[in-house]
Amino acid sequence: MKRPKTPPIENLYGRYRTYLVGAMEKTAAKDCGKGWRQVLKPKLEELGVFVFDPTIEEAEKVGLCPEDFHRKLRGWKMGGNWDIYVREMDKIWRGKTYIDNGHLRHLPGDKDYVEQSDFITARVNAKDKPCGTYVEIGLAWFFGTPIYLITETPKSELNGSLLYFVLESGGEIFPNVNQYLEFIKKEYSLKPVKK
Repeated sequence: MKRPKTPPIENLYGRYRTYLVGAMEKTAAKDCGKGWRQVLKPKLEELGVFVFDPTIEEAEKVGLCPEDFHRKLRGWKMGGNWDIYVREMDKIWRGKTYIDNGHLRHLPGDKDYVEQSDFITARVNAKDKPCGTYVEIGLAWFFGTPIYLITETPKSELNGSLLYFVLESGGEIFPNVNQYLEFIKKEYSLKPVKK
């Protein structure tokens, strides 16, 4: 039985929401996962899709750009500063709650982005070394959220559990961004939004 979703992040305009899942800490491009997201995000937004982009949201939660945050994480690991490490990683996964002018505010965590997405957009490059990506894909499967995976790796060569999670979620696998975009346009009846 799949776990019910928590109350949604307010969606005032009735837009579909997707979370861009993929490696950030150890990428072949050495770009903290920004490159493909910077290409895909505006294309999805042109179709009216609201995009959760962790390369942007992460900076708000931890107060550092991804490159600097990952450098700090390595330092905390090397120095054995486990309390700091866990506290800061908790901001990534669970979010950050704080009081601002007498109002309680919450910045969602990666778990929330997965849970609040109508579908997941995942990118797994053969030379990346993702870890959280697989957790997020597993969570999406658990929540019953379709997972759309963009990868140059043929289906027959994908990790068995990864392939299962994607296909069993009702998702699909695409060799490139253009095929993915064509699919979701049809699947969700998306058309460019007027500005």
